[in-house]
Amino acid sequence: MKGPTAALLALLALSVLLAACATHPAAGGSAGAVVPPEHRVPPITLGITSDPYPTQEKRKKITGRVLVEFQINAEGGSVAPRVVEADADPLLQAAALDIVRNAKFDVSAPSYDSSGKTFYRYGVRFCIFGCGSLAPYPGYEEILVSGDNNR
Repeated sequence: MKGPTAALLALLALSVLLAACATHPAAGGSAGAVVPPEHRVPPITLGITSDPYPTQEKRKKITGRVLVEFQINAEGGSVAPRVVEADADPLLQAAALDIVRNAKFDVSAPSYDSSGKTFYRYGVRFCIFGCGSLAPYPGYEEILVSGDNNR
């Protein structure tokens, strides 16, 4: 891979690494609740093979953020991802679901609950040339998708 695609994938990987230490409330929990370490989202590997920013939205410079809830199966795949909150149009919401659906999670830690009953949440922000006033969902790990073709 060369050019903008490789740069975008590198930016996505960096964004995930920078956001990797946040805590988040469990499903049904109150905003700002601290989740015990055993319920934090396991380390993520994104299965991105092409630009996840919808072309039409990128061209129109449409930004947004999506909070996705899901469970993780014993193999590290996400199960039944769904949008729980969004400040984004339907195409960005669908793209956020695809990103989480194709992600893999490291479930090798002994503290991981392999029953698949724990709900996890990830924020996905779609930004053009920086996010400006589009803040992440407080307290959640996030994936930042940049629509800047120059990065």
